[in-house]
Amino acid sequence: MPRKERPLDAGDSAVLAFARELRSLRERAGGPTYRRLSALTHYSEAALSQAASGRKRPTLPVTLAYVRACGGSEEEWERRWHAAAEAEPRPEQDPGAPCAGLTAFGQQDADRFFGRDRLIDRLTRLAGDERVVVVVGASGAGKSSLLRAGLMPRLGDRDALFTPGPSPMQECERALRDAAEDTVLVVDQFEEIFTLCEDRDTRRRFVDRLTAHRVVLGARSPPCPATPSGSTR
Repeated sequence: MPRKERPLDAGDSAVLAFARELRSLRERAGGPTYRRLSALTHYSEAALSQAASGRKRPTLPVTLAYVRACGGSEEEWERRWHAAAEAEPRPEQDPGAPCAGLTAFGQQDADRFFGRDRLIDRLTRLAGDERVVVVVGASGAGKSSLLRAGLMPRLGDRDALFTPGPSPMQECERALRDAAEDTVLVVDQFEEIFTLCEDRDTRRRFVDRLTAHRVVLGARSPPCPATPSGSTR
């Protein structure tokens, strides 16, 4: 018999409210076990149960996988996720601190983003010479900071940045709305066209749209496979 879910803490914080909504969605779906949700989403039972634990806001991909498995609207829940993120209290931070912690540096942080000048120089040259440039790295390696605080200030008014999300065509058109002919499209978290967008035709049209411009893509590299037990590698 599956273990009963731990009651949520008392309170009305954005994280707790979001967890209550997730639990309510699961109840309306018939109360599938987390083992069943894991089989449907390919996320671990622990990751899915923590999403509705109320301890911290889950990541957007985990949220959308949870919602999809429970038959909810991904578009609606993406809006809820961003609303919950905006409602969370922001920790006080010294504006002069050189490190942004776990938060990616943005374009406004260009004067604090240092130590990667040679990489930024090379990326800027490639963005001007090549039609497609791909920046690949592990999660947390600093790809978003490199693109936003490193490359974008170098491009000036010739850049348009966005993340694909579940509706990449809409995000692309929004980014291009006020763009010039020589605009360089900077697409952060390009892997979202596979992790969040399920429609193959939409992916194809999105890629076709990108190829009409110079593009710089930031993409997360897949995790390295575990070394088999007993291997000497």
